[in-house]
Amino acid sequence: MKPPFSLPFFALPARALWRVTGEDRVRYLNGQTTRDLTLLQPGQSVYGAVLTGKGKIVGDLFLSATDDALYLDADLSLRETLRERLEKFLIADDVTIDDVTGQFALSRLQGDGLSGFASKPKEGETLAPVAFVSQRFGVEGVDHWIPLSRSFPVPFPALPEAEAADLVDRLEIEHGIARWGIEIDAETLPQEVAFDLAGRGLVYDKGCYVGQETVARIRSIGHVNRRLVRLEQTGGPVDRSPAPLFAAPGEEAGRLTRLAPFPDGKVRALGFLKRKFLETPPELKTEADGRTFRVVS
Repeated sequence: MKPPFSLPFFALPARALWRVTGEDRVRYLNGQTTRDLTLLQPGQSVYGAVLTGKGKIVGDLFLSATDDALYLDADLSLRETLRERLEKFLIADDVTIDDVTGQFALSRLQGDGLSGFASKPKEGETLAPVAFVSQRFGVEGVDHWIPLSRSFPVPFPALPEAEAADLVDRLEIEHGIARWGIEIDAETLPQEVAFDLAGRGLVYDKGCYVGQETVARIRSIGHVNRRLVRLEQTGGPVDRSPAPLFAAPGEEAGRLTRLAPFPDGKVRALGFLKRKFLETPPELKTEADGRTFRVVS
């Protein structure tokens, strides 16, 4: 199956990667993550998170399935802390978590209707290319994991590194997707960064998992104290710097986290807005340089 060359194909920065095997891998990880892995089919990947007992995010990650393993990938800075957390409750489970960070490189073919590009290693191969259909960056596409120790042809022309980074930024901003180290840290609750939107990262109808009680309590109460929102700049200089956002002089309403110019000439952004301003969002302004923004969603 040959895709149109108009579909973007690009390499992604290095990520922490674990290969999880053993008969109990699905059951065990189902109790550690926010997604229902019993529904995950070989060749598929879903986005989720690992939480503390108080419901805060230890790390966000993608969980991908082959016939005999689960692959977990996360921001590289989470390599040690997330593995430690994933292994914390292992006792007599038939589960092995192998750190294969640095053994594979991740590339992305972005576009709809690419399920035919999902692939799996041959039986017994642990260092073979694998590909998973996912909604990474909010758009369907295929994640290609290529072993660095072996030579494989690149089937499509790749975007230059800087162009790929700009594309990823725009996709995340357009789809309201938080990034670890910018919008997400160890104090973040999943509902603050839109994990509760359909298909984003939380499920409520599976068995227990660590942090579920807090997640369920927030759902029943109906709110968190801030939420990630999509913004559009309406005035002032185009400056990517994060900054506090004000509803009126001296009245801080939230914080701008990321901003990017788009090909249509608009400047879109992500930021947090305090709960009291969510129902009827005001015009938002940065004090230092007078940039103004409106809330899109």
